[in-house]
This record gives sequence, structure tokens and C-alpha cells, in this order.
Amino acid sequence: MFQCVRSRLSYANVISTICLFLLLGGGAYAAFKLPKQLKKGSVTTAKLKHGAVTTSKLRHGAITDAQIKAGSLTAGVFAPGQLPTAPLFVNSDQNGTIRASSPGATVTKMTSGPDTFYRVTFSQDLSNCAPVATIGPSSGGGVVTNTTMTVGIGSGGADSHGLTVEAVNNTSNLGVAAGFGLAVVC
Repeated sequence: MFQCVRSRLSYANVISTICLFLLLGGGAYAAFKLPKQLKKGSVTTAKLKHGAVTTSKLRHGAITDAQIKAGSLTAGVFAPGQLPTAPLFVNSDQNGTIRASSPGATVTKMTSGPDTFYRVTFSQDLSNCAPVATIGPSSGGGVVTNTTMTVGIGSGGADSHGLTVEAVNNTSNLGVAAGFGLAVVC
């Protein structure tokens, strides 16, 4: 039997068998030993190729806010809609004159018969926003009483960039002229 095996052995067979064992043994060694030899912090940013680490390669929760350097994230890093915007606001008197506002805000005093309301527009879509309005002082500077504020985005003929604000007298159920403060959070 030994004679039969020995007659088939050649230099190529012996070398290829040795190479096979070295290849499998080296791969096994790397798989089991190298991860244990890498110390924490041994792979630094300078050693990484640009673009080598992507979000798909990161485990969920692998990076926390404590690990992000202050000032390293600017608005240009984020896609549109990922960052919250500052609240929009308007402070208007009873004539629709703006006292203070977000850039690009407009107020128009409107009447429909005895009803008075205000059309307020902003330069952005308000479809997914929440408005809140408060009654301002009366024309004489006193407090407006017996009145409720109503706000509607896109109502009263306004598009998605506008809304209507109305101070409704609780007795007459009509809109009355009154100053107001309006905040819109998107």
C-alpha cells in the first residue's frame, strides 16, 4: 500500500499540500488571533481611508452625542428637513401693522361684512406646523375681554404658506379688530 502512494507522489503534489495547510492555517490564525491583538484606539482617523466609514457600516447607537466634538457639525452637513427650524412669529397691532416678526412675514387686515380677520403669510410651507395666537392690547391699550382667538393654516383662502387669525367676540360671534401675537412651530 505504501508503495502505491509513494509511486504517485511528486514534487508538485507535496508542495501544493504544504501550501494548502499554510493557507488554511494562516487564515485561521488571522481570524482568531488578530482581533484580540488590536488594542482599543489602535485604528485612528489618520489611518482610515477617506470615505471608508459610512453610516451603513456603523452599528445603531455606536456614536453618541457625547462623542461628537462641539462645533464639528454644521447645518451644511444635514439634509433638508433634518434640522428643526426656529419658530415663526408675528406681533401685530389691530390695524395689521407688524411690530416684530420673522423675516418675510406679512399681515393683511381683512373684512367680510362686519367680520374682521387677519391674513398672515410666511415664506415657507406651514402644512406640518402648529400655530398659536394670543390677543394683544386693544387700540386704547387696555385688555381685550370676552374674545377668543382662532387660527387656521390654509384657511380663509390662504394657501399652505398662509393662515388666518381672528379675534372672535364671544357675544356677537364676529371677528373684531385686535392686536395679536402669533407663533408657528414647524
